[in-house]
Amino acid sequence: MRLPQASPAFRMKGWKQAYVSWREDGNFPYRASQLMLEGLLDSDHATTEAEEADYFFVPTWEWVGAWGSKEIFYRAHRYIYTTFPFWNRSAGADHVWLVSRDAGTCSDQYGSLLEVMGASLVLTHWGGVTGLDGELGERCFLSGQDIVIPGAVRPYKILQSPFLQMSLSASAAHTLSWGRRTQLFFMGALCWRTTQKVNTMEKLQQKCSRSWDGGGAQRPVAKYAFGLRFTIWKLHRHEVGFRLLATDFPPSLPKPARSIDVNAEIRNAKYCLCPSGTGWGMRAVHAILLGCVPVVVQHDGINSRVAQPFEGDLLRWEVTAVNAHAQ
Repeated sequence: MRLPQASPAFRMKGWKQAYVSWREDGNFPYRASQLMLEGLLDSDHATTEAEEADYFFVPTWEWVGAWGSKEIFYRAHRYIYTTFPFWNRSAGADHVWLVSRDAGTCSDQYGSLLEVMGASLVLTHWGGVTGLDGELGERCFLSGQDIVIPGAVRPYKILQSPFLQMSLSASAAHTLSWGRRTQLFFMGALCWRTTQKVNTMEKLQQKCSRSWDGGGAQRPVAKYAFGLRFTIWKLHRHEVGFRLLATDFPPSLPKPARSIDVNAEIRNAKYCLCPSGTGWGMRAVHAILLGCVPVVVQHDGINSRVAQPFEGDLLRWEVTAVNAHAQ
């Protein structure tokens, strides 16, 4: 992996410790790009000699999450192919990008990344082939070329993992489920927009109907979570042992809602519902860290199933999780 000594990325090494506000500002799960760059700057696998490099990492820091211009990627692309000879030598096939947007590299109303990243290896959190509108997008996840990685996880969550708190043997692994009283746990918004709260079932139904078809949304979100969050909650919220808490439907929450410790809830659950939202989410990774089996519901029943972090490379998700789809 090459980091050219004259590049802005390499110069960051001298003052990165002084610039730490990004660790506290905004939504931390989107900070994988910054953490990746920090790791590479301190890595023995990075080189400043271009001819030694197998891959070239393109450092881009962006903060927009789901929405906003893709100009940062367009500018980075123009800079590296006009400044260095290596991009044109391989058409970018040996260049690595990291994109933390909700729908990854999928095209949207802000443009397409096909020309920029078409041949490149992309590290992404979204292993789906549909964009925010629920339709097949241009330059979405490419199986066999791209790699799905988890979003950033704060250290305090990792430190609560039972896998770090005990030394597991093969015979003792099953004890992780002992004492867990909840059969299935979920907490989150059921429908788009996630911040819009309603207090009656009629209004919730109306909201979720708009969420599914995209109508009434100021943002181009359609088929939020493939419509599955609301369907599963409506059908199973009263099941014995199920704890399904809808943050956009306050009547479903215990009082006071602020007292809910999500980490404790996950540690008390055998299975954790992990649907998608407007794209990728942290639920499956969070559940695994805390010893809860993820129930991954990220398949619309039509297109390719959403690939999970390191699936096919390091993890066998068919034995790591319960996988379901819309049909």
